[in-house]
Amino acid sequence: MVMAMFHTQIREALLAAGERCVCVLIPSLYCYAVLAAVCTGSGLLMWMIRPLDRFTKRVLHADAVLLAVVVFSQLGGYPVGAQLLHGLSEKGCITRAQEQRMLCACIGCGPGFLLGTVCRNVPGKMAAWILLSVILPNLLLGILLARGCRIREEHTVPEWNAQVFTRAVDSAASGMLKICAMVLLFAGIMGIAAPLHLPPVVQTLLEISCITELRDAGCSLPLAAGLLAFGGICVHLQLAAICGGLPWLRFWGCRILAGAASYGICLAGIRMMPEAVSAGCLLQETAVFSFGAVPGIALLAMSILLLCRRERRI
Repeated sequence: MVMAMFHTQIREALLAAGERCVCVLIPSLYCYAVLAAVCTGSGLLMWMIRPLDRFTKRVLHADAVLLAVVVFSQLGGYPVGAQLLHGLSEKGCITRAQEQRMLCACIGCGPGFLLGTVCRNVPGKMAAWILLSVILPNLLLGILLARGCRIREEHTVPEWNAQVFTRAVDSAASGMLKICAMVLLFAGIMGIAAPLHLPPVVQTLLEISCITELRDAGCSLPLAAGLLAFGGICVHLQLAAICGGLPWLRFWGCRILAGAASYGICLAGIRMMPEAVSAGCLLQETAVFSFGAVPGIALLAMSILLLCRRERRI
């Protein structure tokens, strides 16, 4: 009954969300997700970082591998940090408690997503500052949370074979499908809530890819940076699905703290570099690329192939 009443709103919301998935989310996250899965599945991450371990333990009192995960999570995109931590947990390198603790900092939008949405039409100098304002609070928070944590080093020799790459692609494809499915679900919910005329900021708090709509509301760049650092409830649920739950109160406390810090850092940059903002500190219109029906067909084919592969395993 509800679906029939709001059919038009749901349809329009799902079409817009599907376009964001195909044109923004998948291009900016998929390759990073594959790389993250390869690094953990092969043991390459621990092998690369091991020479720095003595330095990080003496100076930062933190394990080098965990600090590398923090950095990777900021460069790869929202699900990458959770994938890395969960991979280490499944290998027995870190405990469940350590995984839950580090999840509070290992969440970042990644340069691909930020440059494809908020910073598409922002001058390069200001775009770099916005990226720094989103990344820096999480890096500092990650260093703080990693203090005292130690990793078991049973898997320090890289493993190179075809299965490592096929598992990585399978894991990344499965993760992207889950992300897109969650985005579509939230789009449907917001379509039903369309008569409430939720402000774009509230929509972005629920689903971060809606940040592309903030240009119509004249959203400031500092507010956009804070929202990107927070991540959105949809992303939080995706991370919980990957890792089997989150310490919600501590997690949201850290996300609110990171969002506030990102807002302050970005605002300071705008005041120090007014020339870099040119016309002002508002989000400019973001171009949306159109590729016709091909990306949607490719995504559908990928979904069918993945499901068929899982059925054969069962």
